[in-house]
Amino acid sequence: EPFRQPRLFQIEKVARETDSKEKIDQVAANAVEVETKDTKFSLVKKDKDWILQDAHKKDGKDWKRTASEDRLDSARRDALLRGIPDLWADRFVTDKSLEECGLNEPEFIVSATKPNGKPIRLLIGKVSESTERLELKGGPPGMPPRLVKEEFRFAKLAGNDQLFEIKTDKLRDVTVPLDELRDPRLAEFNPADVKRLEIRHGKEDMVLVKIKDGDNEKWRFEKPSTQDAEAKMVEELLEKLAALQARDKEIHDEVDAKAFGLDKPQGRIKITLEEADKDAKKPDDGKKIDAKDVKKKVRVIDFYLGMKEKEDGKLYVRVDAWPRINEVNGDVWKLVTRSDVAYRPREVWRIDHDTITRITIQADGAPYHLNRLDKGWKISGPLEADIDGKNAAALEALADQLSFLRCERFETDKKKTPADLGLDKPAFTISVTAKDGKARTLKIGKRIETPEGG
Repeated sequence: EPFRQPRLFQIEKVARETDSKEKIDQVAANAVEVETKDTKFSLVKKDKDWILQDAHKKDGKDWKRTASEDRLDSARRDALLRGIPDLWADRFVTDKSLEECGLNEPEFIVSATKPNGKPIRLLIGKVSESTERLELKGGPPGMPPRLVKEEFRFAKLAGNDQLFEIKTDKLRDVTVPLDELRDPRLAEFNPADVKRLEIRHGKEDMVLVKIKDGDNEKWRFEKPSTQDAEAKMVEELLEKLAALQARDKEIHDEVDAKAFGLDKPQGRIKITLEEADKDAKKPDDGKKIDAKDVKKKVRVIDFYLGMKEKEDGKLYVRVDAWPRINEVNGDVWKLVTRSDVAYRPREVWRIDHDTITRITIQADGAPYHLNRLDKGWKISGPLEADIDGKNAAALEALADQLSFLRCERFETDKKKTPADLGLDKPAFTISVTAKDGKARTLKIGKRIETPEGG
């Protein structure tokens, strides 16, 4: 007897969002295939994650593979897996042929397979009915009515003669274009979870680790030195990596890695993360776990970097063992190839503002001294005078600026001499002395022209 149940696919209940108690329907399967007249793709469940297994495009009468394993955009993936259960047998059809319904050559085929089970294949044909209506929706007075479109298509299950109609509300989510289904991000991670960063290119080998610093954390070199590192510079690279995306023609599938310089990568970045374990058992009482008590798991991500000969402005990246090659802006390479000098702490010195006793400034002539006394500031040197009023306030502001001095960037060109930088004969020399009697001296050389004109 023909199948006459409205439910077509087996379902399971899943959390709407991570850590959400709300459950919604999702197709119960470990493999899904979606086919149109021109393309088809397969998704498989690997461990607890869904991935793209492969994709094909029609080439005459044959199917040509266009992509292999890849990560999926989480929103598109969920919409697809949760859209399949909404493909119901809404109305049963009699007295029509397969040709009349367009089911001799289906427009779409949706297949779901459970472990050790046979696939359930839904064949979808022509549009059977399409209507439009205006619907008033609650809201402020004067809100225009909403146009609602409703479409039905003929359908049947493979191996079953019963014809029926399905509502196509969710069909677009299920037959999503492959370019939209794939995750454009090269790697999904939170930069704050990174605990170790390894950068290799040419003969350079740099390792930075995040360590405990009291109640906080800080970055420190493990190679080539063991000094502290500037967190801002490390975070800049990590945020750039997390933001990398490739779409459409920027994704190269089924290609020879050698053509993109990835048979012997010019560079490699390896990051080690400690992330909250989403699979860890939650407390039975439903109470929220304190952040410090959250169970963590370690994950490693490798970025392999290649370039084509005689091509500027582009970098090709392969992540872990994923076969796809991603084309990104060459600016990433500039960040990767920064020397360890670029990661040095920007802090030149830090002094308690209230302990500063003298500021000495020398330009072309003799130096003059700005002395902080119990009753205020006094200038000495070529000129002797008390400083008060607005001038005293300006000196307090200068002392504040000089108490915490940071550089904007380091000069990494090792071929430049002090004379090249104007530091053999400084334009200014500033010394700051504190109550400990120690003088900190800053030499200022040539003016640097920046792209912004500063």
